[in-house]
Amino acid sequence: MNAWELLGETRTPDGSDMSLTARAGEFVIRVSGKTLMSSRQHGSEEVLAEAACKGLRTWPEA
Repeated sequence: MNAWELLGETRTPDGSDMSLTARAGEFVIRVSGKTLMSSRQHGSEEVLAEAACKGLRTWPEA
């Protein structure tokens, strides 16, 4: 089993620790040790994109 490699870390404005790690082609962003985003699981990003683009059909420029 491959170990996680820490690629970067920072502290958020509210003081939480955020990290970017990688292992065998997978990338994970964690905040306070909890997975926020993963390159293998992207359902949350799809829902966010749908919500953000919901009203675009009514815009003539879109």
